[in-house]
Amino acid sequence: QVIYSVSYPILTFILRSSNEELVRKYEYEVHKLIGNEYIFSRDIDDTLPNTIVKILKEKKQTLSLAESCTGGLIGSLLTNISGSSEVFEGGVISYSNAVKASILAVKNESLDQYGAVSREVAKEMAEGVRLKLNTDYGISVTGIAGPTGGSIEKPVGTVFIGISSKNDTVVNEYHFKFDRERVRVLSAHTALNNLRLMIQANNE
Repeated sequence: QVIYSVSYPILTFILRSSNEELVRKYEYEVHKLIGNEYIFSRDIDDTLPNTIVKILKEKKQTLSLAESCTGGLIGSLLTNISGSSEVFEGGVISYSNAVKASILAVKNESLDQYGAVSREVAKEMAEGVRLKLNTDYGISVTGIAGPTGGSIEKPVGTVFIGISSKNDTVVNEYHFKFDRERVRVLSAHTALNNLRLMIQANNE
């Protein structure tokens, strides 16, 4: 028996059978269909934020956030988890360019040349908040949630997510074709999953 449920943007599969071999077969098929990079837990009670907190606790590592279009949503998801204060140091809601520059040390040249929604600015935001709050990892999110503010070059739904560690900073570009709230929610969860993947890669 295969049961699935959706709580945007998380899809949950429940595989039930007295035949363990059959369960393993279907589990393999689900992993192949979805991709291991998107499967964060085999525990039905886990959420993505809870998984991140548990991983950081296990590694004795800390996290800080630089949020623009998500407006503090990632911080809210993390602080909903009891014990998150052990690993989550804090964040900056850098909605304006002035805050990006003055608090996160984003270069004015980068803002002028590339714009606030750009790979370059996302990189500097992630690195800036990690250094400012002295954490092992820094996440940045900058994008155009809509419904206004888009352009031909950067349409509504364009989001850059940066993950910075002491070893590297990785920025990914996304184009989410949803309404404003769904863009924000999907951006927040994508950022957390990207962090999970970086931690995993750093500890392999």
